[in-house]
Amino acid sequence: MQEKFKIQDYLVDTDDNTVTYRGEKRHIEPKAMLVLAVLAQDANRTVARQHLLQTVWGNRVVVDEALTRVISQLRVVFDDSKSRTLIQTVPKKGYRLNAHIDLHTEAIQGDDEFNDVPASGENESQDSPTPLATVSPDAAETERSQQAPSSEEKVRTTSLRRWFDGALFIAVIVLSVLAAWWFPEEPESQSPLSVAVLPLESVGEGSQTKYLAEGLSEELLGALSQSKALRVPSRYSTFAYARRFENLKDIARALKVTYLVEGTVREQANNYSVTFRLLNASEDRLVWSKTYESTTLSLAEVTEDAAENVTTVLAPALSQASRNTTTEESTSASAYQAYMRGKYWLMNGTTGEWFLEASTAFSEAVEADPNYAKAYGSLAYIYARYNYHDAYLEDAQAREKARAAIEKALSLDPTERNALLASAILFTSGQQFVQAEKALNTVLSMDASDSTALYLFSELYLAKNEFDKALALARQAKQADPLSPWINVNLSIVHFWRGEYHKALEAANEAITVDAGYTWAYVWKAKTLQRMGEVASAIDSMEACLEIDNASPVNIAYTGLLYLELGLPEKSTDFFKKTAKLFGDSDDARFWKSFRRFGYRHEQPDLAIQLLTTLRLLDNRIFTLMPLLTSLYLEVQEADAGVAFITSRLMLDSGESKSINYLNSDLYASLGVLNTAANSSQPEDNTRTDFGYGQLRIYELLQSRAISSPGQYKSELANEASPYTDEKWWTYLWVLPNFDSDKLSPAQQQAYRRFLSRRNQQRDSVMSENSE
Repeated sequence: MQEKFKIQDYLVDTDDNTVTYRGEKRHIEPKAMLVLAVLAQDANRTVARQHLLQTVWGNRVVVDEALTRVISQLRVVFDDSKSRTLIQTVPKKGYRLNAHIDLHTEAIQGDDEFNDVPASGENESQDSPTPLATVSPDAAETERSQQAPSSEEKVRTTSLRRWFDGALFIAVIVLSVLAAWWFPEEPESQSPLSVAVLPLESVGEGSQTKYLAEGLSEELLGALSQSKALRVPSRYSTFAYARRFENLKDIARALKVTYLVEGTVREQANNYSVTFRLLNASEDRLVWSKTYESTTLSLAEVTEDAAENVTTVLAPALSQASRNTTTEESTSASAYQAYMRGKYWLMNGTTGEWFLEASTAFSEAVEADPNYAKAYGSLAYIYARYNYHDAYLEDAQAREKARAAIEKALSLDPTERNALLASAILFTSGQQFVQAEKALNTVLSMDASDSTALYLFSELYLAKNEFDKALALARQAKQADPLSPWINVNLSIVHFWRGEYHKALEAANEAITVDAGYTWAYVWKAKTLQRMGEVASAIDSMEACLEIDNASPVNIAYTGLLYLELGLPEKSTDFFKKTAKLFGDSDDARFWKSFRRFGYRHEQPDLAIQLLTTLRLLDNRIFTLMPLLTSLYLEVQEADAGVAFITSRLMLDSGESKSINYLNSDLYASLGVLNTAANSSQPEDNTRTDFGYGQLRIYELLQSRAISSPGQYKSELANEASPYTDEKWWTYLWVLPNFDSDKLSPAQQQAYRRFLSRRNQQRDSVMSENSE
């Protein structure tokens, strides 16, 4: 039996920390569930901030921002971020939950409303790691048919306050959360050689001490991971549990390890004092300890010595020869400091600033020490991933910089991890899959649970259109590092391209639960909602994203395009102008500043084409303007020029053959439409060839070709009379300034009316929220 209660149309399940709405299950963290429970107990009454802090956090000293963050997370889960009417802030007092609460005290199997949820099959905790060589489609999940829920059982509903009077409610909620989340199951039999490296404590106010503390923790974790005798949990999960628990036994139990390494970094004048302590957590016993008095000049040697000591203590029989040899660190103090700063931003950056901060720091490191392999490798990874969060560099420039850094790093150290990962990224995007697999397998040979290598493997299989293997690897990566926000977003991306939108949404929400400040999760949540036709909700997600980081040109422009899709060009203009400001004095700025004129009204199409073909954001991971460019080429009857441009962009003029995949499908779709136009005879009256419904529909069919079965694709393309039932093509309706629905078939007109009705409802909702 589970304790569940309803807040309006939302089902709250305290047993697994979820809130379900219209079949979508949203996860929240334990502290958020506790706060929600306290607010629900006193529904429609103000609960003081101090009472919430004391009840949920107890005697632990926390800042007010901790409660504010939890309230923000709850508002996202309950779609209350904009109106803030469900969870109301009462100035200088606290918060109030304005809702009627219904408590379900029996199993809800007989409740039709809450059994309309599709099975997710998403229980990663029971998946076991699959060796790369044996990953197969059978490892992926299969859809399970849903049985109709029984309607014979009665669900007893009572008032929440009547049922949970006083402290009993808090006690039940606390116990259920502790049982379900913190200790979800009995720990597996723990290996005596399992050790987790906790983040070192930074003692002092200097920022460099903070960088060193976290950097040294990660360096030690990496060094220990190379030992075949030790099981070392991943960085994100270890750090997350270290923040969640205060008691070392609880941390060890959650990570299922016997030993923990903790310590401190203290700055003293120009020297640093670093202390490592190896503890047997279950016995609360100190096993080994050592303090290093060092300058930054010799800090690089500290983690290697500590790793050797820990390994020797835990596995005395392990010889130095049986462990992977490590690379020689920099002998430059300034290079090492810069490297640690870059490493901090690489691992902790959740907004657009990570790229600039990390790349600047790593560049300083290699400038200070031209033979610093690790710094070159990290710099290579940054450049190879240049377009993953935003577009700070031109495509060709970023790739050139990445290749140069890869070559330098691998010449200094052929096993440099980040350089190998960076090369795999470039090989994957260039469809050099054999080389990409070789690079990733080299990394996995050093650490079979390297979550980044596993996640990049899933990207590789996506690029090969092997979607079952991509899902299997995405799950392996999550199992290796379940509390990594970007691993969860990767799982969301894989589900997205598999067409499993509800699961993609669940994974994106889980990433937000793990790290509410990780903007990439909000973006992919928005993309998924957009694909599901929930454009207004996609805008809400992007607005939340921009509250965290308002300096991302990709995210700001994408928000403008969502408003345009919803039929609000005036609102979209505000975002396009913000995008233009971020590009300064440039052609990019010129285009975005005049987007409505160039893109929406198709004025000066020749100039628009000139700007689009040099646009940095023309076709990126988040959105594409290829339908617009295709429309303009057709409008000025320059299909041949369009074909030449896309052929060059795809590098097909070099004679290489490439498959259509999720990275290039928009380019190939445009190429297909323009090739058709270029090979057809021109109209006798020399009128313009519009990018009308027929071309747009063919574009969408071509774009989805990579994720459709060939039979389905050919069938849809051949049957022009049938409506495109999933209505994805309406995303680009704004591209057609003179769209005439009278030219549609009766079935297509019916689909069009459905689209307009749904769009107008969402538009009215957004306009209403903006006016309040």
